[in-house]
Amino acid sequence: MYEVFTSLLNKIYPFYALILAGWVLGKYFAVNNKSTVNVLFYLIVPVVFFEAGYTIKIEVQYLLLPLILLVISVIMNRAFLYIGHKIWETGAKPAVIAFAAGTANTGYFGLPVAMMLFDEQTVAVYMLMNIGLAFYDYTLGAFTFARAKFSQKKAFISVLKIPIMYAFSLGFIVHHLGINIPDNVDKFFDYFRGSYVILGTILLGLSLSTMPYFRLDLKLIATLLASRFIIAPIITLAIIYIDANYSMLFGRDIHLAMLLTSIMPPAINTVVFATMHHAHPEEASTAVLSGTIIGIIYLPLMVALIF
Repeated sequence: MYEVFTSLLNKIYPFYALILAGWVLGKYFAVNNKSTVNVLFYLIVPVVFFEAGYTIKIEVQYLLLPLILLVISVIMNRAFLYIGHKIWETGAKPAVIAFAAGTANTGYFGLPVAMMLFDEQTVAVYMLMNIGLAFYDYTLGAFTFARAKFSQKKAFISVLKIPIMYAFSLGFIVHHLGINIPDNVDKFFDYFRGSYVILGTILLGLSLSTMPYFRLDLKLIATLLASRFIIAPIITLAIIYIDANYSMLFGRDIHLAMLLTSIMPPAINTVVFATMHHAHPEEASTAVLSGTIIGIIYLPLMVALIF
């Protein structure tokens, strides 16, 4: 466990440095988190998803995995939206809880761990299955936030305006039409991937900087962390048990990759959407940050116990 802990910490400590940088930029240099979200959401993320659609290699036998993760996300979203409304009768906090329950930080936080634990083929499958989470983020997840603010019709239309899934589809189509992207453009995608990680993480610090004083919404944090660190692994374990004993579609490595996805900390996209919809971005930021800090201990512990 100690080796996993130190290796993980060495890989993710820049994550915390970027959060601090975002807080300083927002607090002392008047950097606006709303403008940062717009650049991220309407320029950088679509380019990243276009490149993902263009380069992804789909193995037929693994096509079911993104769907399984999407189903888990939908179950978590609906369950915690109901729970959220029981806790808060009004306001957008149920939407924050519901969105965060259905997704996780499987990229910047999770990918280094996957690369530590699995061979190259299993890492590729891990990345493929997380398309299900991405699809959730920009469909039902986005709708959940919009529905807290708009009518059902307007919320649905707002989801249709999101460019990210269109960008992914376009990249996928371009690839399968046999259109080659020049090498110099291909290298340019690296800059966008780096910007995606940096701006997304800085946004967490920017949102925290707008708080007049640091406060913790303990009900929000406890509910969100229970969804990610307790309920998501239980549901995933149930699905793994069914497959291992009855359907037997996947091997142990794939089961472990699924389980790894389920124990990741809350996703930074929670803060992105909370900022876009003015849905308690400060409280969302403290909850995501709390989950990320706890994840430093929780994740190596779970890895040591399971793997």
